[in-house]
Formats: sequence, structure tokens, C-alpha cells
Amino acid sequence: MKQSRAFSAFDDPAEIKLPSDYHVDANGYLLAPFKPFGVVVKSPLRIGDDGEYQLKFRGKVRAEALPNAITVHNQQLVNGWQVADLTIPAAALQTQPGRKEPILMLRFTDLQGEAVRDISLIKKSLLVNGVAPTFHPVWINHLKRFKVIRFMPWMTSDLPDMTWADRPKKGRLSQADNYTSFRGVAPEYIVELAKELKCDVWVNIPPLATNDYVQGLANLLKNSLPNTVKVYIEYSNEIWSTGPHGDSTWQGNANVRLAAEEIRRGNSNLNADGSTDMAVLAMRRYARRTKEIGDIFVLVFGAASRNARVRPVYCYQGVNPDYSLTPGLKFLEAQYGSVASAIWGISPKTGVDEGVITKPKAEVTAANLLQYMREGLGGRQSVSDQFRLHQIVQHQVSVGKTSAPRQQYRGLDKQRADHPACSHSPGGGQSYQRCNQRKPAQRHECAEVEVFRALHGELSLRRQINPGRC
Repeated sequence: MKQSRAFSAFDDPAEIKLPSDYHVDANGYLLAPFKPFGVVVKSPLRIGDDGEYQLKFRGKVRAEALPNAITVHNQQLVNGWQVADLTIPAAALQTQPGRKEPILMLRFTDLQGEAVRDISLIKKSLLVNGVAPTFHPVWINHLKRFKVIRFMPWMTSDLPDMTWADRPKKGRLSQADNYTSFRGVAPEYIVELAKELKCDVWVNIPPLATNDYVQGLANLLKNSLPNTVKVYIEYSNEIWSTGPHGDSTWQGNANVRLAAEEIRRGNSNLNADGSTDMAVLAMRRYARRTKEIGDIFVLVFGAASRNARVRPVYCYQGVNPDYSLTPGLKFLEAQYGSVASAIWGISPKTGVDEGVITKPKAEVTAANLLQYMREGLGGRQSVSDQFRLHQIVQHQVSVGKTSAPRQQYRGLDKQRADHPACSHSPGGGQSYQRCNQRKPAQRHECAEVEVFRALHGELSLRRQINPGRC
């Protein structure tokens, strides 16, 4: 149940938090003395979630389900595991009295002095010789179309001074941001998914991560992934988003704070030219940290990996490059001579919501997106040429729960002869890459994975993956 919420009260797991006299360990499991508790497994239930499941966990305890339409039966001890059947009838997919939406909850009682751990709930049709795949096979088939996976939603963390030892662990109760203290998904799952998909990876370094964390991640990826896998590296996500207007991000504000603290300490190269504009200074810090992270990866992967297998990417706000792009690139050039030796490329974030395409989201076609990308490349091509950088233009479209994305995918595939770099991502996001040397660009299909919605093949599979960006 790696997508579940944290443990909560026995009486109503959906509405009442765990009482204050209950205590949990670092992985979210209860500590002694053990008392009855509950947990929300999934909310809402969706069409297709009905059926027969295997419930399996460790601990001498009795399990039951809520609402009452969902039943747990045939519980027995098998080789040290509690194993039971769980049935979700079609009627349970309707909102039950007193609930806001269809929901599945588990409750554990009659605890006999043992912690409840390692809970899994697997649809029986997915079991092969009693073993379930790590990732839901339908989800895997969906992602196999893409060559690059951006793992930003799996790598969000606000831990201060985050070290490699602080990283999310596979042994945690939940890897999801479901009413838990979110610390991201264990990076070992990134490796496992990338190997199964045979794809390149795009990792997002948490904004407060230390060099120790960066080196640990680099070592994991180098030692665990095939040497043909390329690693795109981004520092945090949307760092440019700051200010008092309600649209700022905590990571953007953290970057401003770190830049200001460094300047107050003195001897910083961020303001070596005497600049006092914090917006400019913050983007300089973002550019420098992107370079520093890339340098650490190159030390681990080897000098030949720079801008080949290791690809640091400077991301910026597509509608505001003068603020979010130019200050960073000019700083890298002034401080390090060659921008192209500091980072691999640049990548703008754009979207329908920013007013570039005025059609309703569900009506946006492949032709609309390709036209926008051509215009975007034309407007910014001089920047990539000037600094001899690769360029990936991002476009994100949320098309909702419709069949439109599949039609858009086909439309984009038809364009490949004229636009070999055209690619797409779940939910309708498209990307386009060109390099400064004007050589034919490889096609980079990129998807952004939603936080842990398909790990362990569990009940958590969603019919729509969140929009991707690359």
C-alpha cells in the first residue's frame, strides 16, 4: 500500500487523525504499545477498482474493511504472513452514506503485541505464482512509449540540509503525498522503473539537498543503470517563481533566501559586479547550483560524461526569459567562460493556462502545439545559439479525462518525418528539442510520472497520469 495515507484513528480513518498517544517510527509504522488503528487505502475508488484482492501483512492482528460493502474474509497465517481475501463489489464504487466519495479503508484490531508492517493489497489478477509486479502493468505499457521520464513529482522534498542518508527509503509505509509528511519516493524505485522501461531519466534535485545527497544519487544511478542511459539533471522545479503575489513556490522563495544569506556573509561571486537586484541574484544562484550539481555528477560518472551521458538542464519560465533565463546564462558566461561547459541545455516551461494557446484544453491539437513550438524556438533560438546550448521547449496541456490525448499522440507521430524531435508526454504535454549545431535531433519522448500511483501493482492505478513536462 505504498500510495496510502498515514495511519489514522480506528473509529473513522478518513476523518480522524491518529490520537496523540500513538507513536510511529521513521517509516510510519506504529510503535508499542500497539492499539487498534485505521488507514485510508484509496479515495476515491474508481471504475475498474472492484474485484478480488489479496491482502497481506505481518503482525498478529485482525483486519477489516470500511465501508461495510467491502469485505475481508478467509484471513489466515501463511509462512509468517497474515493473508486474507478482500472483495470490492461494484456497489462500493458508489458514494456511501456519510461519505464525500467512494472510499476504501482498512482497520486493524485485536493486536497481540506485534507491529503491523509490510501491508500490501494486490488485485489477484496481477499475481503470478503469488508474486505481484512492482509497477502496475497497464501503467508500464502506457509509459513504454516514452524515451525520457521526468521524475519531478517523486523527488520533491523540503528537508533542510538534506543528505543522502535522509533520502526516502523503500521500507516506508507510504511513498505518496497523501496526508503524510511528504519526502518523495525512494530513488531506488527510479532505477527500477527506468530499467524496466529502458528509458533515460530526468531527475530533480531537492532545493535544500546537500552535495552529499547529490553524490549519493549520482553513485546510485551510475552503479545501477545501464551505461547507455542518459541522465538529465534539473535543480528543483520552477525556481523562478517568487514574490508576494500568491504565485510563488516555496522552493523559489528558498532560493532567494539562500542567495540573500550568502551575500550577507560576504565574498560571494553572485554580486561580484555590485548588483543588488535580488531577482537577478537569485537566478544567478540557480544557474550556479545547476552547474555545481552537474559537476558532481561528472565527477562520479567520469569526465567523458559531461554533456553526453550527464546533461544538466537550466529550466526557465517561457513567457518571461528576460527575468528567468538571461541573468543566469550571463552569470555562467562571466564566471566560468563557457556556458556550454557548465550546462547541457535550457528548457522553458509553458502552458495553455499562460494564455499562449487560447483554445479550451481538450480542443488543443497536435498542429496547435507544433505551431506554438516553432514560434517559441524562433523567438529563443538566438539564445541557444549565442551560448551554444541544446534547447528543449516544454509545453504542458491538461486535457482531463478524455480520449483526446491518444488522438494527439497519433497526430504528433505523423509529424515525425518533418519534425524528428517531436515527442509527447502523458496528458498531452509535448516537447521539442533542437541543438545548436543544427544536426538532426534525436526524438525525445518524455513523460512525467505522478507520485507513486502505480507502485506494487496495487489498487492505486489511475486512469489518467498527470501532465508531463520535459
